[in-house]
Amino acid sequence: SDSLMALCAGASLWMYARDRTRWATVFAGLAMLSKETAVVLPALFLLYNYVYQGTLSSRESIRGKPYTPAYFAILPVALLTAGYLALSWSWGLLDGAGNRAGRGWETHLWTQAVALRQYALALIWPLRWGIEGTLAGTVGPTVVGIGSPVLAAVSGWWAWQKKGAWLFLWGAFWLALLPVLLMPLNILTADRRLYWPGMFLCIGGGIMMANLERRLGKPLIIGGVAVLI
Repeated sequence: SDSLMALCAGASLWMYARDRTRWATVFAGLAMLSKETAVVLPALFLLYNYVYQGTLSSRESIRGKPYTPAYFAILPVALLTAGYLALSWSWGLLDGAGNRAGRGWETHLWTQAVALRQYALALIWPLRWGIEGTLAGTVGPTVVGIGSPVLAAVSGWWAWQKKGAWLFLWGAFWLALLPVLLMPLNILTADRRLYWPGMFLCIGGGIMMANLERRLGKPLIIGGVAVLI
């Protein structure tokens, strides 16, 4: 379900960027039917518009064709998301999601801050191919728990200084990861939760390698890829 949701949500974002509002809405619906974490799509569209168009209310013309105003382009997906959440709530699908793991919100959020370390380790050195499991509840702040939001803030400041693609990819990553950090869904850390946020990390990796190729040349890049493999 995570892979299918990431595919449909990525297609929805791609269609939105190409000003194909109907297809963006169709793929957004398919993404939400695959997994509930796709509800971040309207916020993702707003972020895209802010970064690449410099505004939240209107969009400039590209290649001589005027873009659909942002509020008209985002509105169908926003209404679809609101309807999806309303139905999920009325059918009891979201009932008790906040305390399903038997933790209070304060304990849960600090524990999830610690869980970010597990996600980072899985991305940097995926020696253990699965990290699925439940972490012990953290009563209060810990060094690791405090370090996670500090790292997010520092990387966010760097992305803000860089602007453009880096700012969008940083914001998209955290928006994609946010739902699973807020809702326990029984298991606190699972590698499959990185599929959707990881898509933006992969794009960022591609941009980084392209920049390095221009600076260092192809031989060094090929050597770096060989080391990664």
